[in-house]
Amino acid sequence: PARTFDFKWLRGMPPRGFTGVHVDRVYMGRGSEEVLTCWIPLGDTTPQDGTVAVAEGSHRAPALARFQETYGSCDVEREGLVGTGWFTEDPADIEALASSPPPTSPWRTAAFDA
Repeated sequence: PARTFDFKWLRGMPPRGFTGVHVDRVYMGRGSEEVLTCWIPLGDTTPQDGTVAVAEGSHRAPALARFQETYGSCDVEREGLVGTGWFTEDPADIEALASSPPPTSPWRTAAFDA
């Protein structure tokens, strides 16, 4: 059975602001792989405005298995992480981990209409 959290995260970003590369489970998984998150824009949003970007297939890419087993399975509260909790600010770092050109986990994004 599916269940929602008792609380919700509402995040706003300033113009030209961004969120670094991360795995949502690091922030809210509490050690479980059974967490599903989503990004919902509150209005029309273009990639130039700052939409979500996803590394397609990164959850199952063999080249990223170590990334998922280490960083991807930690919990910021349990681990006592200091700072943002991001893996990196540079999406190319994930492509470098995937290491096979073309990258096994290409970034995908799109415009969203409210």
